[in-house]
Amino acid sequence: MEIFKNPSFDFMGKRKLSYIISTIFILIGLISIVINGGFQLHVDFTGGLILEIETQAHQGNYLTVQQVRDALSRNGITDTQIQELGTAGSFLIRSRALEFEPVVNVSPRTTVTEAVQVDEYTEEVDAYSIYEENGTDILAIEINESNGFVYIPENVRSTGERIVTILRAEYPEYTANDDVIRQILEVGARAGADLTRKAINAILISLLVMLVFIWIRVRFTWGFACSFGLFHDTMIALAVISLTGIEIGMTVLAALLTIIGYSINNTIVIFDRIRENLKLYRKEDDYQIINRSINETLNRNVVLSFTTCLTIFSLLTFGGPVIHDFAFTLMIGIIAGTFSSMWIVTGIVMDIVLAIKRRGSTKLQVSSFKK
Repeated sequence: MEIFKNPSFDFMGKRKLSYIISTIFILIGLISIVINGGFQLHVDFTGGLILEIETQAHQGNYLTVQQVRDALSRNGITDTQIQELGTAGSFLIRSRALEFEPVVNVSPRTTVTEAVQVDEYTEEVDAYSIYEENGTDILAIEINESNGFVYIPENVRSTGERIVTILRAEYPEYTANDDVIRQILEVGARAGADLTRKAINAILISLLVMLVFIWIRVRFTWGFACSFGLFHDTMIALAVISLTGIEIGMTVLAALLTIIGYSINNTIVIFDRIRENLKLYRKEDDYQIINRSINETLNRNVVLSFTTCLTIFSLLTFGGPVIHDFAFTLMIGIIAGTFSSMWIVTGIVMDIVLAIKRRGSTKLQVSSFKK
């Protein structure tokens, strides 16, 4: 499939323009990151809870976001984000990892930090609070009106289950259905910190391995251009992530790692063509050879990127919210990678060649690439 018939675009002549365009995008992203105080991190890294629940109607009415928020607030869970999903009575609840203070002295008028487990059980629950003793799974509920306690069974261990227990007690008429919990993801603060460390290591190791591969395949100076291209593509993707408010989680991390691999593939294809053309067109100068090589691989790179984006667009459209951030980040990265491989990386190579020439070296030779 050919989109361009015998293309002869002057990519190298417009390389300074490509630098300006990329710099503007990256600067806008950096400003957004500073204004927003950093990236929005998913509970994968911060620790916390994502809970999707579905309640039933009662006398033709459904629970509202405000009712859910009020119930949780009355019971000491205030740091939550609650939004209604497409279906009435369905909610998405986000919360940071809940930490409970150690419990000591107990009195009939117990406070938020003074609840303990008791054996008494009652179903007369109007308003109450859930607590944890010394970081264990021993729970208790304070009954505000009767100054008593209700024991929560040991199998109610997760924050999500505790929230559902609160809602069942506060609004039993809306939560009588057995399948209140539709989806739950809960990550402890310690596990979130561990995932963050592993994510950073994964990115650094992938970049290091990629750089080693580049330096084995081509000369060090050319490897520098490729390295900058990888940095450029990642920064563009992160800039768009910051501007759109996407949370960085494991799926977005997977997209960033995929972008790194995809981008370097296009660049290596162009570099291979440059190496071949250096042998075939010895009388042409470096400027012509690099332009020729980009134009000869233009159809291949554009068609490949376009068909890949079509597939990703299908995921973006029909994949649902679970895969949306992954698909969106990947599409931005592929567009940025295609742009950088044809303009940014090759433009830097051209500037390196010109710098070498100014120092007295001759034309870019085949020896610039290792066999």
